[in-house]
Amino acid sequence: MSFGVRRVGLEQEFFLVDEAGVLSDRADDLLALCRERAEDAGGKGSNFLPECARHMVEVNTSPARSLGELSEEYVGNLGLAIGAGRELGLRLYPLATYPLRVEPSMRDERRYEIQARAVGRERFLHAGRCAGVHLHLEVEPETVEGTVGVAYGSTPEAREELLNAYNLGISLDAALLALSRSCPFYEGLGTGLANRTCFYRGDGVLAPAGVYALLEPVGGLRPYAGSTEELVAQQFDRLHAWLGALEGAG
Repeated sequence: MSFGVRRVGLEQEFFLVDEAGVLSDRADDLLALCRERAEDAGGKGSNFLPECARHMVEVNTSPARSLGELSEEYVGNLGLAIGAGRELGLRLYPLATYPLRVEPSMRDERRYEIQARAVGRERFLHAGRCAGVHLHLEVEPETVEGTVGVAYGSTPEAREELLNAYNLGISLDAALLALSRSCPFYEGLGTGLANRTCFYRGDGVLAPAGVYALLEPVGGLRPYAGSTEELVAQQFDRLHAWLGALEGAG
């Protein structure tokens, strides 16, 4: 069964530090220079984006048609960001958590304010202490439909592809965690945990103060789905849990 060539995309978050390794809130300065350098070179300034905290940046790729193409663009964009940082006396810190205590300066934007109110402000600060990575997998256009999950008019082949892509993403989770450079220290402590995973997703025992510790359907790793119907049910469970948290926060 052939579905044609599907594209893949990558987002990688970094902490920003000065030349002494101290966290820096100059993300906007770096991003402005990255965008200028990228556009001068005929690239996309939109591949360099802010994150929830002012000491974090995100380096993205455009949708790529092969892992080779993805790697080439990612390395190119990363090299551009590293070069721009050196011009400003800044460095990209490549681990998922900063080893020392962090009091994040969070961005004053409505979407972040809503998240902070929904999960709790102290919990949301952990989002500014954890740098993540996201892998995007393409499926056939018009397979996903917002109000019902999977479009009624999608073909059985397209639904099978969607289900397989979802389950592939679940299976790749452990590899992404291992390869995206996690750090054994968190807030000055060697916890022995996969700190980003614990404190971002949250865990009732290991990290009860984590961002989504009280909203596991929203922030936790979901199980494999055995059918598209099961997949849709999972996604709407997540949606309703999040809407309930928003309602509870007013």
